[in-house]
Amino acid sequence: MLGCRRPRSFLRELCKADADVIPDRKRGILKVRVIGMADDAADALPAGMFEELNMSETIHPGTNLGMAFEVPPHGANKRTKLTSKKRRRG
Repeated sequence: MLGCRRPRSFLRELCKADADVIPDRKRGILKVRVIGMADDAADALPAGMFEELNMSETIHPGTNLGMAFEVPPHGANKRTKLTSKKRRRG
């Protein structure tokens, strides 16, 4: 799964990555979309691990929401950041 990357450094990067946490109460899901990996290649690395986690059907503590982990589609791992100049205009 990790190729030539060291597992410890990969997990460290994964834990520092940005993520969107999106509750979907109608479907009973708490979606965790990891978006802050270094690049698209790094986004592909956790896919196998997330598949295993999703099969465990883990319920988020204190809720009735099943956790669903994912990475964004290829090429969509970066959030667009507005500059302060653009923010003032909007």
